[in-house]
Amino acid sequence: MSDIFISYKREDIIPAKALALQLNSLGWTVWWDHDIPAGEDYDKVIESELGEAKCVLVLWSERSVNSRNVKDEANVALDRGVLIPVLISKNILPPLGFRMIQSVTWSYNTPTEKDDFKDLLRHAKRLIGDPPKNAESRLEKKGIVDEKQKEKTNQIKTKREKLFDLFDRGIISVEVYSTSVILLNKTSEPSDKEKKLIRNLEAFLNDGLSRETFVDNWEMIMQIPEKPSTPSIVNNSEIKNPLPEKKKFCINCGNLITPGQSFCIKCGKRAN
Repeated sequence: MSDIFISYKREDIIPAKALALQLNSLGWTVWWDHDIPAGEDYDKVIESELGEAKCVLVLWSERSVNSRNVKDEANVALDRGVLIPVLISKNILPPLGFRMIQSVTWSYNTPTEKDDFKDLLRHAKRLIGDPPKNAESRLEKKGIVDEKQKEKTNQIKTKREKLFDLFDRGIISVEVYSTSVILLNKTSEPSDKEKKLIRNLEAFLNDGLSRETFVDNWEMIMQIPEKPSTPSIVNNSEIKNPLPEKKKFCINCGNLITPGQSFCIKCGKRAN
C-alpha cells in the first residue's frame, strides 16, 4: 500500500513525474501508473493501488478534466474520503461533482519552498501524517540508483574486457586475470588486502603503472596475511616500486621462502 496515488492524464506525465519525485524525496511512498510491472493486468493493478492509497492526488488540467479515466479515479478517491484535487493548469476548475472539495494549485517547476507546494503538503499530511524520517525514495531508487548501477556495470564490463585482452596477449597471468575479475565483481566490502590489490589494478588499467611494477606490487600484496597479527610492513607508498628482493622457493617442496631466509621452514631444504 502506497502513501500517495497520483491520477493524471497521459499528456501530463511531466508534471506527474515531477510531483512524484518531490513527494517521494520527502519519504512518502508514491504510486503512479509508471510503476506497473510488465505483464501485470493494468486495470487490476490500478484498482488495487487506488483502493489502498492513503491519499489520492488528482491532477486537473485542460486535458484531464475531459478524461473519463481520471474522473473515475477521482470518484473512487472522493467516495473513500482521500481526494486532494491539484490544479496544474492556469484558469482551470475541476469537473462538476468535484468542485466542493478544496483544491490546491501546483506547478511542476515550483520549488518546494513556495507557498503552493507547502499548501499541498499541508493537505497531504492531514490524510497521511508526516513522512517517515530517513525514508528512501522508491522512485529515486529506480531513477537514480539504477542509473548509477548501470554506469558501474558498464565500467566493470570495460575493465573485464581490458583484462582479458591483457591475458590473451600474455601480459598478465591467468591467476592475476581470474583474481582481478573476482575483485571487480565483488559486492561485499573488500578486505584491506583486497583494497590494495584493487588500487594496484586500477592504477595499471589507467596506465599509471608499468607491467613490471604492477606484477611486482601484485606479488608483494599477495604475500600479506589476510589477518596479520602484527602491522604489515607494506604500506600504500611502497606499492609503487618493484620488489626489493626476488622471491625464493624451496627446491624440494616448492614452498615459498620468506625474504631473508635461506632454508625452507617446511622441509628444511635450501631455497633455489
